[in-house]
Amino acid sequence: MDYKLIKLDYKGAIGYITFNRPEKLNAFTQEFFSELAKAVEEMDKNDNIGVVIIKAEGDSFSAGLDFHDFLQNIEQHRNDKKSDEDFLKNNVMFMQNSISRIEQSKKIYIAAIHGYCVGGGLDLASTCDIRVASENAVFSIMETKLGVVADLGSLQRLPKIIGEGSVKLLAYTSMKIDAKTALSMGLVSRIYKNKEETIKGAENIAEKIIFNPIKAVFATKEALNYGNSHSVEESLEFAARYNAELFDFDEVKGRFLKNIKKVEK
Repeated sequence: MDYKLIKLDYKGAIGYITFNRPEKLNAFTQEFFSELAKAVEEMDKNDNIGVVIIKAEGDSFSAGLDFHDFLQNIEQHRNDKKSDEDFLKNNVMFMQNSISRIEQSKKIYIAAIHGYCVGGGLDLASTCDIRVASENAVFSIMETKLGVVADLGSLQRLPKIIGEGSVKLLAYTSMKIDAKTALSMGLVSRIYKNKEETIKGAENIAEKIIFNPIKAVFATKEALNYGNSHSVEESLEFAARYNAELFDFDEVKGRFLKNIKKVEK
């Protein structure tokens, strides 16, 4: 597939999805969501890739949904209230499904954020496994200010990341928070000086992930995702069953002995 709004790159076991609409602060159009779904699918099919870093060209990660494109798309399909509601719902669900592919992927996704990460940009970042940011990063659930409900994932995923109270504060007020506040909330895991250092930081984390047996990393992501929608008891049983299927005695013994020797030194 030919991509217009994103770029795909590879370096060793790391894949890169780069937003490539800097002149519009990487605002998301309908075409973007189609390209994103295809890009995640392409990464999933690449057995050489263990970690995918999502980053952006220009001055910002993403200003969110391109409302000009969104409203224009709705205007072209207006008919009556019922059909308008159906079209809008289907349109939103299409965008939701595109973003959710990141969460459903077995690959590990790291969002390297700089500048604005608001609205749909925050929705997308929240579905990544790890988020790191530059000092100039700005975050906001800005949909409320526009008179709509954030419907691409922030309200569903962020409570598990930063807690329901913090999400209510951000969503009800549409306030902007800086990188330091995001770090204190647990929204991001690391802060770096600038965009370039943020990408390098994401790569450093990716390399540490890839150093581990990647099948165990993928299984851990699956166990965590399972735990988000099941009880503690069900999740414990899932982890025990998964480990029993995954367990390789010789590999585990070898890695255990190797790490014990490092500790003893």
